[in-house]
Amino acid sequence: MSKNTIILLVSFMVVGFQAYAQKHKDKKKLWASDYNYEATCEAVGVDGTKVIQVNTFARKADQAIVIAKKRAIAACLFRGVHGASEIEPIITDRSIIEKHQEYFENFFETGNLYLNFIAYTNDHNLGGKEKIKMKKGYKIRLKVSVAYDALREEMEKEGFAKKLGEALEGAKKPTIMILPSLVYCHRHESSVISTSVDGVNNIETPDYKQLFNTNSEIRNVIAKIEHMMIDRDFPIRDLESSLNSIEKDRLRNSLSNVKQTQKERLLNDIQPDLVMDLDFEVKPKGLQKYVTFTLKGIDAYTDNVIASTHGTGEPSYSASPDILLEEAVLNYLDNFNADLQKYFDNVLEKGRPIQAEFRISNDNEDLNFESEFNYDIGDGVEELELFDIIDNWIENNAVKGVYSNPKSLENVLIFNPVNIPLFNEKDKPIDAKKFFKPLRDLIKKELQIPCKIDQVGLGKVLIILGEE
Repeated sequence: MSKNTIILLVSFMVVGFQAYAQKHKDKKKLWASDYNYEATCEAVGVDGTKVIQVNTFARKADQAIVIAKKRAIAACLFRGVHGASEIEPIITDRSIIEKHQEYFENFFETGNLYLNFIAYTNDHNLGGKEKIKMKKGYKIRLKVSVAYDALREEMEKEGFAKKLGEALEGAKKPTIMILPSLVYCHRHESSVISTSVDGVNNIETPDYKQLFNTNSEIRNVIAKIEHMMIDRDFPIRDLESSLNSIEKDRLRNSLSNVKQTQKERLLNDIQPDLVMDLDFEVKPKGLQKYVTFTLKGIDAYTDNVIASTHGTGEPSYSASPDILLEEAVLNYLDNFNADLQKYFDNVLEKGRPIQAEFRISNDNEDLNFESEFNYDIGDGVEELELFDIIDNWIENNAVKGVYSNPKSLENVLIFNPVNIPLFNEKDKPIDAKKFFKPLRDLIKKELQIPCKIDQVGLGKVLIILGEE
């Protein structure tokens, strides 16, 4: 074989390989690019679907429609989608695309597997701005309902995506209780009571028991939201069953020196990490009804708002309030939950802020925070003031030593905040009272001072020295 022939054959082989590589590259462009198409999330369905709007261009309208369908699926798989709801990409490891390129080329082959995850499109009813004839082709705006949950399950089965449970493995989730807001209870006047906890000032608080007795819709609505949160692996404390529980313990609560509202008793007994404060209203629109809602995430220990969202649902002729609310909330819930989890993760790391108030009993005139005691702080016994003993204990036991300098009044010390751990060494939850019990025992046994703790709320304790 002549030298020129060999060169010619080699040239054909190189050109053929380049053409083959280019063909695969062009195929990949249709589904793996981050930049060459626009996709937004228009809505989220209760059946696990996501409605994705894709804008694309091609020489022929039919070709543009096929490309748009592929790109709706690709957006859910590889890059995520912004819009009415934030959709995270199912496949987060970009190397999987390269390692399994042959699989995805087959998956996105026209008429192949990707079609299994398209519930419907509006391709038979395109008009106006949705299908525009351009100089060199067609610009198409297509809405594609993607069976997102089914698509994720398929990728999990193939080993390309972690199962949601595995992705969150090891991560603790906050315990949540869903409460009707005071605003909602005000619209049902018999469900608000005026309570005095200090004998002077009256405060308005919800009467949840009365609300359940007089309002049939709230039970179904709370149950629906609880179900949505349980589906997302959040532990839930049910309001109605919790009310029944604290009703049985009413005698025990009545013996406490600290007066509490129904809500405070509820939170102290059930001890959720976070509260979802829910307000909603069903409104008429002609013969239809629609719902507006406001949802707040609140730290049950500090009463601080840590997440908030609101929205309006689509009108319906026949849907019940719980279904209207489910459909309205669905677009916002995952982002709202992400804010809850982010806050809780931060609390896990840095500790939960609570308040501790120390008081000297009026019956103990010889005791004050400057009283001195022999106390071993680890370097030998020293004579220390009571204030320094308390301050030293808090510094050694607060998470990462984080606490504020106390506010000092006559015979009163207020530490706010003190960052406490969420769990003890046995992984059991800790509230403010449990955290300070060892200090109470130290004061009683080592300093020989009578001492007791009253829990004012989940995140506040009153420690009285000189009184049992």
